Order: sequence, then structure tokens, then C-alpha cells
Amino acid sequence: MKILALITVYKSSKVLGPTLQSLMEQTRPIDEILLVDNDSQDGALDRDFPEKVSILKPPENLGTAGGVAFGWDYAIERGYDWVWVMDDDSEAQKDALEKLIELNESLPSDIREEVGFLGSLPLYHPDLLPKHGGVFSSKGMVDIQPDAEAEFYPCDINIWSGSLYRMKVVREIGLPSKDYFMDWGEFEYCHRVKQAGYKGFIHQKSVIHHNIGGPSLKISTQKLGPMKLYAIEFPPLRCYYMMRNMIYFSLYDNRCKWFVTLTRNVMKIAKLKANFMIRPINHGPHISACFRGLWDGLTGKIHRRY
Repeated sequence: MKILALITVYKSSKVLGPTLQSLMEQTRPIDEILLVDNDSQDGALDRDFPEKVSILKPPENLGTAGGVAFGWDYAIERGYDWVWVMDDDSEAQKDALEKLIELNESLPSDIREEVGFLGSLPLYHPDLLPKHGGVFSSKGMVDIQPDAEAEFYPCDINIWSGSLYRMKVVREIGLPSKDYFMDWGEFEYCHRVKQAGYKGFIHQKSVIHHNIGGPSLKISTQKLGPMKLYAIEFPPLRCYYMMRNMIYFSLYDNRCKWFVTLTRNVMKIAKLKANFMIRPINHGPHISACFRGLWDGLTGKIHRRY
């Protein structure tokens, strides 16, 4: 069984060191670690790396979804069986990969053939709360609340980081859509996995530590008299892709309960826009990006870039 670990490096690679170290120290050794350099700008990749580390630089910034597709194409060409995707600000516990492999080998042979991906459980910084997987249900996409004692549980949706994808399945259903760029790319791909009849599982003892939203997302506190309001801060670029991809997925790519999913996502969008519109003085570009993303999503312009 050949396993490739894939790290997509976006803009800055200064947080890469702990991620790479955690992969090098896995109790189940990884055959190769591939860094996809999506326009990193701090020079941290301009140095010598261990022999098993390879670096590929696409001709343009492909975003997270495009970077994953680029790396998976590399893996398929070289005959890898599995690819473990990792963000450049995630750290895997030393036995995280070993736990996923053990889970796969413990499944009955008929279920094992239906596995599309196996996921580690992300614990989000700074509070280390778990981010559980989700399912496509009659209520749209909803988070799972698993039994804490269960070693693993089935799921339809998991974030890219910590997910171990089976390349046999990828060869069958195709690569991720690079047009999603960032945000919602994994949801679209997990939906394709499910539609093709494959399954996903999350192992609760296979743990990664993950920075929710990456370095670009921050939570700030605003005082309004005696009340405190919690506001989300992230760049206009992310506002655009979050808005556009959420709407586009609901209207064009989701072939199951699309109306319910669209309704739930419209509510999320309204909340996100309100987050900036109640503080318009310093958030003009954010508000503009939200409206632009909303329009491009409604009109199906998934190919556009911010």
C-alpha cells in the first residue's frame, strides 16, 4: 500500500514546519510527502528538505481545491493507493495515519471496497473542540453528533485536512473541481463520492490539530453598550469565494435536497453579510466581495476568480 501525504501551501509557508514534522514522525511511515506551492511568498520553501519530500509549483495559484487536484494527478500517475491531505497549518498526532490504516483493514471486505475516504478528527485551535463530519440529509448538510465512545462513525462530509482519499475512487469519479478554488471544494467532492456509491468514515482516535479557517480568519469582540457581539474577520477574497461557492453548490452541483440546502445556505449568507454590514466603515471591500460572490454564484460563473 503506497501512501502520499499532500500539503497545499498557500501564500505563506511560515506555519509549514510543524505540519511537515508531524508527517515525518508518523508511526506508519509515509512513502512521499508532496508540497504543492500555491504562490507562497515568504521563501520558506527555498531550502533543502528531506529526501522523501517533493515540491511542485503550479504555473498559477490554484487555491486549495486546485492544489488538491494537482497533487492527486501526481499521485495517480505514480501509482499511489491513498493520498492523505493536510493543510499547512495542521499537525497530526504521531499515530493518526496508523489509526486510519488500521480502521480500513478492520472493515469487512465488502465495506472496505466501498470506502472513498477515511478522515482524522480535527481538533480546532485554540479550544481543541472537535469538528465532526457531516451528512447530506433531508435537512441539507448537517453536522454529526457521534457517540463519544464510538471508535469511528460513517459520514458523508469531512474537511480536506486530515482526509485520506482512495485513489481508485478518484480515478473513477475524477479530480476535484479547481473552480471552487477555496471553501466548499471538499463538500462538492464528498457529494460526488456519495453519489458514486462510496462511503466515508471518521476515526475519533486519529487526531489532527487544525486552525479553523486558517490564519486569515479571526474572531473579534465588539461592545454595544452592555452587550458583546462576536464578529468574524477574514479577507474580501474569502468573502467572495464563500458566498459564490455556497450558492453555486446549492443550485448547480447538489443533486439531492437542493431546495433545503439552498434555504439553509441563504440563511448562512444573510448572517455573514450582516456581520460586515453592521460595521460598514472599514468593510466596504468585504461587502462588495459578498455581493459579487452572490451574483456569480446565482448566475453560475464558477470559473471566475476574485
